[in-house]
Amino acid sequence: MPWNWKQTISSALLYTLAFNLTFFIQELFVVLPKALIPGVRATLFHNSHSWEGENSLTSLFQGTGALAIFVSGVACALLLQRRPPRSSALPNMPPSCRAP
Repeated sequence: MPWNWKQTISSALLYTLAFNLTFFIQELFVVLPKALIPGVRATLFHNSHSWEGENSLTSLFQGTGALAIFVSGVACALLLQRRPPRSSALPNMPPSCRAP
């Protein structure tokens, strides 16, 4: 069976997209709650975040990025449970090899 380069490249690109989307969700949801705290000015950089000002809630809101990643993971799991991915091997199999 020859190597499927299209599937390899597609898989690598989807992995890259998922990683970058997860990182963006984490940073965004770490910054947004801090931006809503009075007296705190939050800034989202290219690959990090920062804030100016003091409030007792800023250290508590450090965990909101991890919570957002958990929620997005649960949402993706529910979506996959409702419609599981199709196998790419089935269309290439002869009908005699397929399960009834």
